[in-house]
Amino acid sequence: MSKQQAQNVYSGMDRPYYSTTPLDGKVCGPRLSADLPKSQQTTPLSKLACETKLPQCVRITKTFLASGCHSKFKKGDVFMLHFVYAKPVIHAVDTKTGKGLRLPLYTRQEFEILPLDPLLDDKVYDGTASLIDAQPLPKVVRVVDAHCSTYPDEQQSTDDIIEIQYIEVDKVLGKVLVGKLTDPFSQHSSRFRFSKEMTFSSYTTMVVPEFQRLSQLKSHDFPQRVRIPDTSDGRRNRLSERVLSLIDYCEEDCILATRSGDTNVYCLPLSTPISLERTPLPAEKQVTSMLLPLYASINTTWNMVDPTQGGLPHLLEEIPQPIAEVLVPWLASWEGKRRIETVMPKYDVQRRKSDEEKGEKIKRLESTIETYQRELRKAGLIDTPPPRPPRSGGRGTETLAPSITAEPLQSLKALSPPTAIDSRAQLSEPKSSAISTPQTKKHEDDDDDE
Repeated sequence: MSKQQAQNVYSGMDRPYYSTTPLDGKVCGPRLSADLPKSQQTTPLSKLACETKLPQCVRITKTFLASGCHSKFKKGDVFMLHFVYAKPVIHAVDTKTGKGLRLPLYTRQEFEILPLDPLLDDKVYDGTASLIDAQPLPKVVRVVDAHCSTYPDEQQSTDDIIEIQYIEVDKVLGKVLVGKLTDPFSQHSSRFRFSKEMTFSSYTTMVVPEFQRLSQLKSHDFPQRVRIPDTSDGRRNRLSERVLSLIDYCEEDCILATRSGDTNVYCLPLSTPISLERTPLPAEKQVTSMLLPLYASINTTWNMVDPTQGGLPHLLEEIPQPIAEVLVPWLASWEGKRRIETVMPKYDVQRRKSDEEKGEKIKRLESTIETYQRELRKAGLIDTPPPRPPRSGGRGTETLAPSITAEPLQSLKALSPPTAIDSRAQLSEPKSSAISTPQTKKHEDDDDDE
């Protein structure tokens, strides 16, 4: 399936669907047989898949055990071959052991891209002169520190990709690098001529500074050299890290198979060198044991038909739910997070628009309230709030005017101080005696005058 077809299938669709026949006519879902040219039918398994229709039962005629694998196929084991499907894989070779690997496309592992020539690994060139005189001369480098130049042919920026084509000799500048410069962000390309006078530049052969996943590397040109970074000790030892050579990317035809008495589901590439022979359908008990492991992978909310009632309206149709064992690791993967980042903005447009409208309404209401309060203050209908009381001397150095006005202070000063009261004298006097106050004392003086 091409990139454009994948975008058509997975984006902008109101109702999800599944079809085993894509737009290009190639079957992408389960198939009952394989279609390989004679030159590629090199194993009994590939010949069986091309000459007969699945499902078929086969018996192993020779014990098979792959190197380093724990799954052993014993002579006499009965397998049921269910269907053929395409699995995306990247073929690789361990450069240290020479062992071939079939890497699944979607993994948690990150890789560091290396130059094709091992002699150029982790090279850094300080100054354009050191790059021009380098042996061997790298074909592609990345700008680490850019040199500021007023000449159009010498303009460069950090992280620009430099594709060196040749070195020419200039009568004035001497040796000059000539090639194509590409901006990795805008993908804009231009010609360049870098001279040895560009002393402030620095370059590296590590073209891609970020670690990449296999799902990203599949769009690069093959072959590739990559390194598995080891940061378990918090410090990298590049000499001991594993280096792989990625040969190619393809969608490899495989057969989904189950074994009698086994709970595993097996993926058998058609190139697997298994010796086998067709066998009649075994007993019912064996058939049940070979089908049961397959049933656990079936999504019972997807592509199901209910024959007991008529078709329901579109809004009442069942929405397929993902299998939790599949959804959880996918959401935690790089591909799942990338998919969420691209899909969520599309569905958040209405919510963001609604939030913006609510925010504008709140601002308008706040502005209206402030205007209304301002008009009421001008009309004298709302008193201005009193100033803030002063802080205590120990908490700050600022001094504020007291909040008590002068008029209450004058009225307090006009009052005479209260007469002291002797509590012991009150206790010795009768209860009917009154407390002497300035007012009562005045009345007593008036009576004496009379």
